[in-house]
Amino acid sequence: LQNGVLTITGDNAANDVELQGNLSNRVTIAGFNQTIVNGVAPVNGKSVVGFAGVTDVVIVTKDGNDKIVVKGNPDPVRFRDITIDSGAGDDIVEIRNVIATDDINVTTQNGKDRVTLVVVNVGGVGVDSNQNDVNINTARTGGSAPDNDTVQFVDVSVKRDVSIQTGADVDVVQLFDPRI
Repeated sequence: LQNGVLTITGDNAANDVELQGNLSNRVTIAGFNQTIVNGVAPVNGKSVVGFAGVTDVVIVTKDGNDKIVVKGNPDPVRFRDITIDSGAGDDIVEIRNVIATDDINVTTQNGKDRVTLVVVNVGGVGVDSNQNDVNINTARTGGSAPDNDTVQFVDVSVKRDVSIQTGADVDVVQLFDPRI
């Protein structure tokens, strides 16, 4: 954690991380399935570390079949920016019960990926000149293997622009109750 920016960096193995937060900007990061967080050895199958004063989240898991969950519990968690790059692999990215006052940027690469946003509100007055956007990019970056991705928005509100780029394969984009 540096200047409010929490950076999580994975490796080329399958990373399984869950970031839970609340309105007071306290977050816990749990690593599952042999994912070690901040050098903390797993207890009962998970490694857990806590942080306070988190304003922004950057998650880069590199290659491997990764699962990344960012969620508020029980109340929504509030961040300024959320940036996720899951690298190549069959990845799952879930963002649930979150308020992002500026931007959410999710990039996946080669693999059959699923990006889901549920009960997410993006945008705040006076933040970044009101350029509050959601950018999702699941397009294949090379190779020839099928890259069939799914992007799903459920109860998502965005003050400005939404960009969803899925590439040339057979992809699915579903928008349920969007407010864009």
